[in-house]
Amino acid sequence: MSDVQISLLDTPKVASAPDAYPDYLKNGILGIGTGIAISFVISLIIIIFRHTVIDGEDVKKVLHLSNMTRIPYINARRKRKGKKLELLLSNPRIQYTFRQSFHDLRLRIEQEKKKKGSQVFMVCSVLPNEGKTMTASNIAISLAEKGHGVVLVDLDLRNPSLKDTLDAKEIKGSIAGYLKGKEQIEEIINQYQDYQLDVIYGTSAQEEATELLSKGELEQLIKVLKANYDYVILDVPPLYILEDALIISKHVDTGIVVIKQDHASEGDLLESLEELNETIPYIMGTVINQAKPSIFSSEGHRYGYGYGYGYGYGRR
Repeated sequence: MSDVQISLLDTPKVASAPDAYPDYLKNGILGIGTGIAISFVISLIIIIFRHTVIDGEDVKKVLHLSNMTRIPYINARRKRKGKKLELLLSNPRIQYTFRQSFHDLRLRIEQEKKKKGSQVFMVCSVLPNEGKTMTASNIAISLAEKGHGVVLVDLDLRNPSLKDTLDAKEIKGSIAGYLKGKEQIEEIINQYQDYQLDVIYGTSAQEEATELLSKGELEQLIKVLKANYDYVILDVPPLYILEDALIISKHVDTGIVVIKQDHASEGDLLESLEELNETIPYIMGTVINQAKPSIFSSEGHRYGYGYGYGYGYGRR
């Protein structure tokens, strides 16, 4: 390398500052602005392509029904002293807004009876996991707290869940036993705690549910209950699964449809309620369940808790 020549153009010096010093304020503003713009675009896309029910305005616009109340989202998995939080009005620790939502619903049901004489109410949902059993149970408890004579019947023969929802320890008889002609009405009546509330439970899944519900025993049962109670609340199967709920709807005065917020598609709701309208006298209204604040909602309710529970069905 003896023939290499080196020419020094600049004498090297120790740098006193970066060549490109970062502007944190400018970069921060740019980042926030970009984030807001991206969020706005995503929200706009969701609004355009969203086809689920969020609030009462959606119910009115899509289903042409009125929404009677919004049940707040409460975390049933929160535990105190090792116990799961019960989503029942009989639970003294239940949240006030949860209790108030059923107070409003009870008033609507009482008015419905005064105006139209309705006594037999079926509580249904389009899909599983929408909270119909919890809603039916609390409607019955709320009416019983007011002093009305109430009977709650589990007619979801394929997946009876009232016994778990109400945490029933000792059950006398079952709805399936009566429909099969093995038990009499008085043998299947159970009282719930100290309330003026009687309950007819289902104890096991019935494969021949459609055949049992189609028998004359169901119609006779409802007639007897209607004669002996102020209100008859029926917990029925989801509409989108099988025709069981449509069979039951022929024997009721009206129906309450539970809709889990942002869950069932508008197509499923319209299809199911169209079929229900052909068999039921009329649909009283809807209940939006697990309601949470949403940028898509025009209603000002603010609820800060959540809950969830499973169901034993699959989609059709």
